[in-house]
Amino acid sequence: MNIADRLSLYWSRQVAIGIADETKSFLEEQKDLTSGDDTCLENNWEEYCVQVQGEESIAWGAYMDHIESLFKGFFDELQREQQFTLWLESEDGQDWYWEENKRASDDFEYNEAPIYFEACVEILMSALHDKAINFKSDNITNYIEYNCDGIDMDDEEEE
Repeated sequence: MNIADRLSLYWSRQVAIGIADETKSFLEEQKDLTSGDDTCLENNWEEYCVQVQGEESIAWGAYMDHIESLFKGFFDELQREQQFTLWLESEDGQDWYWEENKRASDDFEYNEAPIYFEACVEILMSALHDKAINFKSDNITNYIEYNCDGIDMDDEEEE
């Protein structure tokens, strides 16, 4: 991998992390997709983390649709160069790059690239997943380990 490829990868990851950060913040402000009124989880972000960490899938499809719509809104707010940077790291972007021989192009214009948001979803989902898999809170631990009761679920099964 040459220096230009490394820089492109670095900046695309920065764009993806930025969108993941914005998505996380937005989910932290909402509670409409949590497990129910009796849950110990405070917001949609904690619910998403539980689903990723504990593989507790209550409404996974609803989450994916909601998150993808958030990604789309944040993606649309990016400058074209940022969109291109992210898209270029997608499979579609890489195919375009090599098929059109853009590596050797000296007269490239961003507006000539066919940037498709859908091709970026996997990269964005990966960045958000990385945040969720490592996120810790007492609420998440209480939900996963104790079913919000503060009782160890493994102890319950032994009785």
